[in-house]
Amino acid sequence: MRRIERPTVRVAGALVVGVVTAATLQATAPGDAVRAALGTLEFDPSRAALLTAWMTTALAAMLGAALASPWPAALAATGLLAATQVAPMAWRMATQTPPTLFGTAERLDAGVLAFQLATILAVGLLLAVVAAASGRLLAETVAGWVREVRRARWPRPGAGLLARTAMVAALAASLVLGAAGGASLVRYGPGDHVYSSTVTGVPVAAGRVELRRFRSAAMGRERPFAVYLPARYAADAPARYPVLYLLHGDPGGYRDWLHLGVADILDAGIARGALAPCVVVLPDGNGEVAAASQWANRWDGHDRVEDSVLELVAQVDHDYRTRPDRRHRVVAGLSEGGFGAANLAARHPDVFGAAISLSGYFHASGSVFGADPAVRRANSPGELVADDGGARSVYYVLVAGDRDAHYLTEARAFAAELDRLGVPNRLLVVAGAHEGRVWTDGLAQALPHAQSRDTVAT
Repeated sequence: MRRIERPTVRVAGALVVGVVTAATLQATAPGDAVRAALGTLEFDPSRAALLTAWMTTALAAMLGAALASPWPAALAATGLLAATQVAPMAWRMATQTPPTLFGTAERLDAGVLAFQLATILAVGLLLAVVAAASGRLLAETVAGWVREVRRARWPRPGAGLLARTAMVAALAASLVLGAAGGASLVRYGPGDHVYSSTVTGVPVAAGRVELRRFRSAAMGRERPFAVYLPARYAADAPARYPVLYLLHGDPGGYRDWLHLGVADILDAGIARGALAPCVVVLPDGNGEVAAASQWANRWDGHDRVEDSVLELVAQVDHDYRTRPDRRHRVVAGLSEGGFGAANLAARHPDVFGAAISLSGYFHASGSVFGADPAVRRANSPGELVADDGGARSVYYVLVAGDRDAHYLTEARAFAAELDRLGVPNRLLVVAGAHEGRVWTDGLAQALPHAQSRDTVAT
């Protein structure tokens, strides 16, 4: 029997040490501490676990490379990621009961799931390579290729060259996948778009999405926005429609809800008869001084985002066949947009008759409100309803994930206050955390309740 060469044993041992050490850290108190720290940054458990797994991958590659060879260390670390994150996610998605939308079970999209899993591995491989491969080693690899090319017209297909070529190809593919899907995984969670809505036995007509701009005097510049028009909008010329204003979170932009698949959700809900056909407007809530505007006017007079939204309401009523009154306007939003929706409606009950807060909060926070307690109180739905006035005439629908402890607590506290004051409201708890799945499912469940409060076109 041939004896295994000592360098091979050393490399294998080093990789085992790196992987075991990193896996142990992930499964013990340090890993829990990292996930808890990410939770304080408002990452839900699924995204916190994913980010922790990527950090572990980088750590395993770093330790393995420090003791042995960078490329094997990167591969071993990526294998750890596949075993601890990708394989369990694939099994969970394939075996769990699909969620329902408008009474119909949704369909697992195997292609999207495969793309998500491949993206997780791709980002992990990139992190592993960065952690394991020093600049010198990469430079030596490139220098080796140059030497091979100088010796012959084509490089000799030796085992070393083939291995390096395969690694570079994998690295290039990882760059593409990471760029295409990495931001989505972090922003919306690893379950984003894995399920798609299905409507059986009912023809589904697709609405139309328009990307537009309007001149905002309040902001002193043009502002982008998107509009969804129901399928029958063009054909049914005399009809006028209620309007839903959908606000994004932070970080975010007016296209976020389109990425989350809101057009398909609306098409499916209208086809099922669960939703009234409506015009849906997606504004841009980013400020110029600071992107996180809270959908409010900044305390110092800059970034008048709240006024800009009101200007957009007037513009939409001018350009589209809307029902231009509060009974037929709903404002909804996710996270920061959930706060913005409740705040805009509470401050302007003459404009919006209902507000849907998805994973939102109800007291002003952030530098946009400055240090004046009066400004903060005037921008806190929890305070505005207590002060009576028109804020109590708004119908509030509050949505939070059952694994999103902070925002679920916020929603329950605000619902209890509304109940105490006799303000009409509904609290919906959906499966999930602070993630895209909660916001799409929550909107699908909340919008029929908001529309039923005299917001359906007649």
